[in-house]
Amino acid sequence: RPRETLRSSELRASMAAPRMIATAFLLMATMAPSSVRAYCVGAWSKSAHFTGSHKPSQAAATSVLHSLTMSATAKTTKVFKKPTPELGPKEVIAQQLEALQSGGDEDLDRCWAFVSPYGPLSDVHASSAGPRARFKWTIRREPRWRQIGGRPYAALLNLHKWELLGSLYKDENTFICRVRVFPFFPDAPFAEPQTVFQWTLSRLSDSTGMGRLGDLEGCWVVHHIEADFSGWFVAP
Repeated sequence: RPRETLRSSELRASMAAPRMIATAFLLMATMAPSSVRAYCVGAWSKSAHFTGSHKPSQAAATSVLHSLTMSATAKTTKVFKKPTPELGPKEVIAQQLEALQSGGDEDLDRCWAFVSPYGPLSDVHASSAGPRARFKWTIRREPRWRQIGGRPYAALLNLHKWELLGSLYKDENTFICRVRVFPFFPDAPFAEPQTVFQWTLSRLSDSTGMGRLGDLEGCWVVHHIEADFSGWFVAP
């Protein structure tokens, strides 16, 4: 009996975090337009089945195993690059996502190396310590799903996987791409959240010919990353 009681207590604890994540996603939706709020409320209602399930799905278990494997092997299997004119915009996005997936301090530095110093992503993280330092501090605070509506980039740290949904060239120097990201939260390993972000990239060029951009001249860099909350939900 004591063993059964312990298992029951552990089960309730392990299943509570996914429900809290779903609740966080619901609260996040209050920042969005009414149509998005309705979408997220529906997603939250579906997620209520989490606490009624005594056996996590095989997909969730596989997701956790894959995440742990990726965490252990990321630094030896991935080749990170620096911004160069030869890297196309999709390659830049992949480089950022792979760095975020690895999640180490140097990895986040590599991720930020692709951020435009002149774009809104850099501006929103402005601080006396510099935007890169604030970005790293913001996405690392645990639990990362708490108040995630105010810091959606926290969903990108140690992500499980991602997929490109669609892209277009707004003009020859502007590229827009939507990405579905499957986050991984260590305190809720059986949760199956999905998020959507929009990457906007620009190709830098110094029209004055004075070389003010340095090594970033002619490179595709990330102008902004925006959360599309209408695509955020927790799978039942």
